[in-house]
Amino acid sequence: NNSCLKSYEYNNFSSFIEVETKTAKPAKAIFEWVTPNQEFAFKGSNGVDLMTVEESKKLFDLKTFTIILKFSMQHFVEKTSQTLFSLGGCDGYSIVIDQNSELIFDLKCGTNIFKSNIFIPLNSNITVYIAYDGNTISFYYNGDKFDSQSTYFNFHFKKKIAIGKSSEYDNDYFIGKFFYITFFDESFGTQRIQKIHEVGYEKPDPIRKMKFITHDQRLCISSCVNQA
Repeated sequence: NNSCLKSYEYNNFSSFIEVETKTAKPAKAIFEWVTPNQEFAFKGSNGVDLMTVEESKKLFDLKTFTIILKFSMQHFVEKTSQTLFSLGGCDGYSIVIDQNSELIFDLKCGTNIFKSNIFIPLNSNITVYIAYDGNTISFYYNGDKFDSQSTYFNFHFKKKIAIGKSSEYDNDYFIGKFFYITFFDESFGTQRIQKIHEVGYEKPDPIRKMKFITHDQRLCISSCVNQA
């Protein structure tokens, strides 16, 4: 009976899809910055220059992305914004806690602002997700979706990247602990982000460092020079 055969094939295929979904590999990050230790904190006067990390430069090439930030704001200064992450100076974007304690995605030093509807509490370890697919930017708080807005970004980045401060100016310093920031080169939807929040993600490939060895197998601290 042909109808029975088609029904059987359809059900078998559906089961295969369900198995594939359950066993799918975790999302793999392309870049991650992790705090040097759990005591490291931003005190409102220090930031991290990520341009010193060679692997961070691939962030300038992202057309779509998902960003994860885990942090704890430990002091709120009235009428002052705090920058969590800043890419490309005033030709790029910053992820900012504004003067009302709301997380915003700030384009080109305030030229265009996207509000997340996420208000950051004090002294709480929270995780924020920001996903951009080329047409829409979406915000998630601890895995739950809070807001989504249609938009299009056209960046012309300056070669500047910073954590805990503006990448363009020495201001808008963050006060608190920043545990990690992670980037993916694709935009994830609600189900994928909830999955990442529950089970984590695959770390980026380790950074390979060139090692220079002498003929007697000693490690050089810089490029070795042939001795006559």
